[in-house]
Amino acid sequence: MEGLCVKLFEASRKYKMKRHKAEAIGMVDSFEASHEGIKTVDIQKRCEFSGTSSHLCIYFVTWNMNGQVPCEDIAKLVGEDRKYDLLVMGLQEAPRNNICKLLKNTLADTHMLLGKSVMQSVQLYVFGPKNSEQFTREVKVDKHEVGGLGWLIRRKKGAVAIKISYKGIQMVFISCHLSAHARNVEERNLQFKHISNSLFSKNRNPYAKSAQLTVWLGDLNYRLQGINSYPARDLIHGNLHQMLTSKDQLLQEAERGEIFNGYCEGALDFKPTYKYDIGSSSYDTSHKLHVIGRREASETGRERREARERGQRVGESEIERGRREASEIGRGRREASEIGRGRRDASERGQRVGEREIGRGRREASERGKRVEQR
Repeated sequence: MEGLCVKLFEASRKYKMKRHKAEAIGMVDSFEASHEGIKTVDIQKRCEFSGTSSHLCIYFVTWNMNGQVPCEDIAKLVGEDRKYDLLVMGLQEAPRNNICKLLKNTLADTHMLLGKSVMQSVQLYVFGPKNSEQFTREVKVDKHEVGGLGWLIRRKKGAVAIKISYKGIQMVFISCHLSAHARNVEERNLQFKHISNSLFSKNRNPYAKSAQLTVWLGDLNYRLQGINSYPARDLIHGNLHQMLTSKDQLLQEAERGEIFNGYCEGALDFKPTYKYDIGSSSYDTSHKLHVIGRREASETGRERREARERGQRVGESEIERGRREASEIGRGRREASEIGRGRRDASERGQRVGEREIGRGRREASERGKRVEQR
């Protein structure tokens, strides 16, 4: 990644526990693909280059807006000291307001819009310095929707993408919003694969040069696996959140080779940020969290009941199998008994036949003897 500065704005990685804050994952063409998971690389926090080998500084922002438009937050996100070349902003659950116009007005002094891709609440914008058209080539956009009823409340699931050549560097940026809930890991994996295979697939030129940099950002919705909210929260309050990394569903699935093969990301050195009370730095204290806690306890109890039921079913199955085996043994014994009785019957019939033959032989001999005496 020499010559590339990726600044990840730590704005919205989620709790529950979701992978979301600074959810930008990139792949460069020189990165060796493997099935060992997502690689962690050093990321410069500021675009301050020395020397001539540095080509491009990109500032990535990913933000689940929850249907709200806090204008002051947008101004804070883009910053005042804008030394970056490109600003790539991926939005999820964006409101109906004209976000593009708001961004243009905020960045009017320094940057201009180079490309946008919008699918209702899933949006992606790329801004470059003023008068940067001379460095920009081949701007293409695409989108891919995944299942669900999010369109009813303007909260689409899927991805939008922009392909752009800037200063001779071919890049693809993808902003996505995948399915929620901890149990839907496989569904998220499939959505990632479908999106990867679908974007820019129409009229694809097999001889075209592939992108030198591909960056995913967004609300991927991967959670923590194998730990409930309250134990996870205790680790966070004790500054032991690094212990949660091994339970990250996204990293687990990447290590299995299911997703993001050959990608890399910056170190996860921040605490989960979902879900705070609105306007505070305190984790959610709403009724919903208590319901979640009760639901987790309920799920644990349900798992135990299911385990007992499985044990009972297994026991009943074993008992039934034992009965069948005993029945088979009994039937075998009856068959053996039938065979023995058949042998006895045959022996008795043989004896009776022999006795009849002997008696008949004696009678015939006696009759022959009488005929000889008469002669």
